[in-house]
Amino acid sequence: MKKIISNAVLFVLPALIATSAVQAQDTTAKKEPGINVNFMDKKVKPTDDFFRYVNGTWLDNTQIPNDKTRWGSFDELRQKTDTDALAILKEATKNPIYKSNTDQGKAINLYLSIMDTVARNKQGITPLKPYLAKINAVKNATDLQALLIQMAPQGGLGFFGVGIGVDAKNSNRNVINVGPGSVGLPDRDYYVSEDADSKEKRAKYVLHLTKMLQLIGEKPAEAQANADKILAFETAMSKPRFDRVERRDRRK
Repeated sequence: MKKIISNAVLFVLPALIATSAVQAQDTTAKKEPGINVNFMDKKVKPTDDFFRYVNGTWLDNTQIPNDKTRWGSFDELRQKTDTDALAILKEATKNPIYKSNTDQGKAINLYLSIMDTVARNKQGITPLKPYLAKINAVKNATDLQALLIQMAPQGGLGFFGVGIGVDAKNSNRNVINVGPGSVGLPDRDYYVSEDADSKEKRAKYVLHLTKMLQLIGEKPAEAQANADKILAFETAMSKPRFDRVERRDRRK
């Protein structure tokens, strides 16, 4: 559901940004250089370590934020874009010219509905129940196929993804790309590796699943049993997939 909401915001937000940009074109923006020489470490010879020469000072003085697992220039750009988009949305909510039947108005209404945590908490899992009922009604492969078809326009159920993009082996054409859907853990190795760290992560993942299932009304014992089934199911889905090295081979 989160993915669907995010895609919807991205679809209508450009129109709102374009309108706001026209209105704010006289505002003096803070200019930042594309290449910041202050981030360089000129004590290092570029022939010895070019990466350190370009990024050394930045590396020495930058910490990964506590709420992030990584940090770099693209992460900074994404954070700045998110901040700018949020400022545009907040400002737009105060502007009466954006009616509900306009793209800008749709973006505003979607944003306000997402931010209305009081209403969301009051509804609880009620909006999810029709979808859970459809899933629980699946008894065989035919039922599953019918449900996958029915849910495809709403983002699908995650078993696989389909999209049009550049052919990895021929950049002169676009092709239909079909790939396996996502699972709860990052990739195949998390499910099949037998090292202590992977086993610990799988155990913690089951604990997380158990808590999530209890939030939709399952009893602790039932949630635990279903969490084990989910891990087994996702492990079976992961085993036939390429590992991390194979995924980098564009010939496969």
